[in-house]
Amino acid sequence: CQHSKRKDLTKQVAEELKKEKIDGRKISNIEPGEWKFFVKNKLLKVLPLTEVKENRLIHPEVQNLFDIPDKLKDCKLGIWFTALETLSRTPQYDQLYNADEKWCLNRGGRPYFCPGGWRRYGFNSKKPEETDEQFEELIKNWHVAYHGTIKVNVDSIIASGLARPGSQVNGVEIKNTNGRAGATKDKIPIYLSPSIEYSAHPLYTKPTKFGNDYIYCVLQVRVRPGSFRQQQNTIWKGGWKDQKVPYDSRFGPHELEWLVDNPEDVRVTGLMVKKESKLPEVAVNERFEKNNAVKLEREKLPGKGIWYWNCSPSGGPVLSPKGPWKPYTPENNKTLETAFRRGQTACFLGDISTDIGNQLYYISFTDNVQYR
Repeated sequence: CQHSKRKDLTKQVAEELKKEKIDGRKISNIEPGEWKFFVKNKLLKVLPLTEVKENRLIHPEVQNLFDIPDKLKDCKLGIWFTALETLSRTPQYDQLYNADEKWCLNRGGRPYFCPGGWRRYGFNSKKPEETDEQFEELIKNWHVAYHGTIKVNVDSIIASGLARPGSQVNGVEIKNTNGRAGATKDKIPIYLSPSIEYSAHPLYTKPTKFGNDYIYCVLQVRVRPGSFRQQQNTIWKGGWKDQKVPYDSRFGPHELEWLVDNPEDVRVTGLMVKKESKLPEVAVNERFEKNNAVKLEREKLPGKGIWYWNCSPSGGPVLSPKGPWKPYTPENNKTLETAFRRGQTACFLGDISTDIGNQLYYISFTDNVQYR
């Protein structure tokens, strides 16, 4: 299986590094030219890296060499040191998501959309008393969400978990830097979002420039169902011109922020990294203009839409255009019409009941396709 191949490769790379007396800490300090020479003349000759790459199983020690900026290798900045040294690393779950890759999965009744254009580094945030199997069983039905942060915070968050602003972690008080929207009088919650793009907003990530690119860091987490409150987009003063315009067109503005009071209800499972050549403020402005144009165009459409679903028994995204077709329930029709009118490109209906059984529905307005 793919995971077993990754584990075998990890061991082989570790063995080769020991032979060359290059450990994780030294990797962060060696010159790029020296490291590339080592990969080209040593690793590429003894490891099946070509086969691994073709299967999207790219080993982190090698993949960073080509597409992660050298600054991220600096242990003082956090990310590269954590990725190589922490005992909680799970490189078998590392992944590169292509920019044009599109899919949606059901995670505890909430959507998990493909984080296209991002690279994932896996982490296992199990507690000392938990086995790997117990940890996987615990979170398998938890929702997927994200938490944007600056890269110097990555080490401490992965090591200690997310904590509420104002609380103490290893004797250090967690500072609140981004307001307290939705907070109660006595405590500020942990802020998450089901949208990786919203979590990556410059207000949260403060992307740093390296060469011609800006680097964004977002933590992927799993969240216990029923443990959070939901509120609308609260980035608007200088960050987003109109709260009614979707920031991430796969979600409605009303569902972009999740507020968690208990840190035990959140587990960090991955570090997401993305490079972007545009100025952060330019990228945000272009996103707004694009999403707002779609919203304004759809608002002009006359009448009220009636949505139909293809109840053909065949599975997958490609269904017979002949149908049979039936109208959605009034409740689901309202959900779809609202999402379409406000400019969303997708709408997740979840596991809904139909006359051919329970079906997972994800509607793409862009492709005019229902996925089940």
